[in-house]
Amino acid sequence: ARVATPAVSMILALSTRKQAGSTTCGIFVWFIIAGVGNSRNLGTNKTVLVEVYYESLCPYSIGFLNKSLKPIWANEEVQQRVSVQLHPFGNARLLESKDVSEGYHYWHPDARYPVVICQHDEEECLGNRIQACAIADLDSKQHVAFVVCMASTFASPERSSYECGERLSINMTAIKACVESDRGHNLFVEHGKRSLAPALNRSYVPFVLVDGQHSKRAESGDLLGSTCEVMTEPRPAACSRASLGTSGVCSILLALIILSFGASEDFAPL
Repeated sequence: ARVATPAVSMILALSTRKQAGSTTCGIFVWFIIAGVGNSRNLGTNKTVLVEVYYESLCPYSIGFLNKSLKPIWANEEVQQRVSVQLHPFGNARLLESKDVSEGYHYWHPDARYPVVICQHDEEECLGNRIQACAIADLDSKQHVAFVVCMASTFASPERSSYECGERLSINMTAIKACVESDRGHNLFVEHGKRSLAPALNRSYVPFVLVDGQHSKRAESGDLLGSTCEVMTEPRPAACSRASLGTSGVCSILLALIILSFGASEDFAPL
């Protein structure tokens, strides 16, 4: 095993000084070096999980899909490092049969329960159901592109879904059949149950989790930076233009340390 070079020692010192009030990064880097000699692999590229809770007609949700998710999904290199989970429900409510009036039962004898009441009325419920079916029946590359396309069209769910389906060569007959079925209703309800789960502690949309952690930074417009920060090296080129927090600085220091050891097979982190 090789010993740390002066360059590595300098990096370690800097890593401790740069983190105001914390030596976490320096300690992390030191343990990486301390593990020299046991493994020959630096590990595989990490895929970052991004979970987005939103609703199809909410202006803020539409803004997030257009300004934050769309640029990431358009970058092939970033797309390969991100796993996106979309949950179209937002601030809707679920009402069981016992929670509605006899009058409702009278006028809606064929209603599916639980009934979903959407924040932006039935048009939004339709958009959410369309997207719930697309999410279930299309692969991630297709369904994320479809949802982003609908958000970019600024039209009714009927028009935006149809036009985006045509543009992306999606079988809209199958999507329509899903939307009108019990299965489509149940898919929508499942997104609702997940969106309303007390453990999520969600009170607004868009609500974004990055690697399981709520990220106000991502919600505020820096989805790229918040995902790049938790990616392992080597990061996509687009990350070089993103701002990185403490964990990002640590990863950069680690990369410099690896370079300082050169290509020797003697070096490997824990």
